[in-house]
Amino acid sequence: MQTMQGKQEPVSTVLLFNEGDPPMNSLRLFSLGLFLISAALIRASDVVIVGAVGTQQLTVARPGERYQALSIPFLKPSLARGRFDGVVVDEGGDTLLLDNDGFLDLSSYEFFSVRITSGPQRGRICGALVEYKTVNEVFRKVLRCYDGGGVDLATLDGSEAFSVHQVFYLSELFPSNGAVVPAGAVELEATRVLLFWNGKFLTYWLSDGTNTGGKRGWATGGQDGLVRVYDDVGLFPGDGFLIQVPEVTEPIVITVSGEVLLEPMVQPLRKGFNLVGTIHNLSRTNVSGEPSTKLIDSGLAESGFAAGAVDSLGGDRVRLYNPATNTFDVTLRLKEIAEDWAWEIEQETPSGANEVAIEPGAAISVFRESGPMLWEVGK
Repeated sequence: MQTMQGKQEPVSTVLLFNEGDPPMNSLRLFSLGLFLISAALIRASDVVIVGAVGTQQLTVARPGERYQALSIPFLKPSLARGRFDGVVVDEGGDTLLLDNDGFLDLSSYEFFSVRITSGPQRGRICGALVEYKTVNEVFRKVLRCYDGGGVDLATLDGSEAFSVHQVFYLSELFPSNGAVVPAGAVELEATRVLLFWNGKFLTYWLSDGTNTGGKRGWATGGQDGLVRVYDDVGLFPGDGFLIQVPEVTEPIVITVSGEVLLEPMVQPLRKGFNLVGTIHNLSRTNVSGEPSTKLIDSGLAESGFAAGAVDSLGGDRVRLYNPATNTFDVTLRLKEIAEDWAWEIEQETPSGANEVAIEPGAAISVFRESGPMLWEVGK
């Protein structure tokens, strides 16, 4: 069975409360290396949602393995909530989300994660930049959303409820002083991170300052050939990335913390290659209502993932990363059988893959043949 890259720990328990009520229910979380810290009461417009805060350990390097394929498995706590006051597509084709007052306290020209909490795209998370823009002859603060999944955000009706969350930064998870992963004078000697953004890979490497004017941090080359160091390289929940750490003699483990959601996460998938992950949410259950991260319970099939023959050259497919070979070399396909679905591993003699786990914290490749779709994780 394929499992996440994080450390496995005993099953934890979280208690859920209604406001002012005694404990009403207890839910068991699956063994994901997840530790529950506390229960948290979350308000979204006129809905009271009870969730939890957790932490997870992720292994970012192991001896003898060149890369690890990881993803951000949490949302950070919300900074603002409200309802949109309109949706506008600007001259560059980006979607601008408008609001009367929910954005006012957010720092300008900073990236955030925006989670839609009502309407047909409820549960969707997108990256957004806060900026000022003249809209309908009014100069106002807006959220410029970057629709990496190719499913048009402009189809929102503009009155959906939302929450805004801080993003995780590379410099937050992997400090520029090299305390967690090693820095280097040049890219070939340093830790490298490959982000898949807007249809292409972007490479950042951890500079020790030797060849970047004394400035340490995550560096990348620009179109002008100059190398620049950035303090604000953001990682959004559900986005996958590859990390390559120079040869290590023992594993390197980091700890990530955030909210555990009660509702499904909606992951946009573009046509073609996607490098994605899932985040922790208690809605990921099997048909019996028990917590599950199995592929058969992932919601891919129910969200419109196209079934096809295992020996077909086309069709949608999921690929799992193998750090021993440095490739996504395990291919999984969906089969439709008597109005039901089954997953198979593509190999000389296909074998069942329903039990394969798609764990938060791990990154998988999802290839869409026909076009973009919204994957409701845990549907």
